[in-house]
Amino acid sequence: MNGSISDTEIELTLNIGSDTPGPDGISAMLIDKANRECMHNCLKFIFNEAWFRGSFVNEWKMEDRVVLRKPGKDDYHECSAYRTVSITSCIGKRFELFTSRQFSAVLEEAKFDANQFAYLHS
Repeated sequence: MNGSISDTEIELTLNIGSDTPGPDGISAMLIDKANRECMHNCLKFIFNEAWFRGSFVNEWKMEDRVVLRKPGKDDYHECSAYRTVSITSCIGKRFELFTSRQFSAVLEEAKFDANQFAYLHS
């Protein structure tokens, strides 16, 4: 849990996402098509810095959010008649994947209550 983010974990964040940029203006495709070794080293450095400092960069938390009507609803005055779609920061999404895996591993190792399964693998 307290170890460095590995090369394998960085590799798992590559080739995911879409070519739609989030609020940071960076698309997943831009990162995936960049020089792989250079991008890998950059991501590993910034992720490890954030991990060991225990801070999540504010810009990584940003998202562009749109609320869409669900088709066929009788009453659009109810929240349940809408769906939220958001595009998050590309770098933040990749870091979130790592932290979520780490969190899941800790919960599984601790034999977390089986009824609290939101973060556990099924």
